[in-house]
Amino acid sequence: MIAVVSLGACGGNGKSEDETARERELSLFGEEGLVEAEVVIRAYEQGRLGTREEVEADMEPYFSPPDLDYQIPKPFDKNGNFIPFSEMNDEQGAAFNLWSSRSAKVKEAAGAEKEAAVIAFRQAKEGKEK
Repeated sequence: MIAVVSLGACGGNGKSEDETARERELSLFGEEGLVEAEVVIRAYEQGRLGTREEVEADMEPYFSPPDLDYQIPKPFDKNGNFIPFSEMNDEQGAAFNLWSSRSAKVKEAAGAEKEAAVIAFRQAKEGKEK
């Protein structure tokens, strides 16, 4: 029997692409922030935040802050979906965090769900630590 090992998914650090992506996501959002961000993405995908155009308009103050002389690219792909968190640059991650935590539209559409998800995450984490 011959075992075939694929090293294509591993970088030079021995980590898989999934592990590296997860580390990037956690560096941008933190554990609880990532839980909240996933709720916001789900709300968008379900249409609860409005159309892409409405969401982009709601994001505008966070992606075009007055102290910058350029606009931070909004994190959408060509099909109107959010790009994976691991593909966001630091500025996109920070702007997404600000928008998803301060937007009245996000709070109205997903605020209670975000809170519930964080509580569930904390409870699950406490259960694992015992």
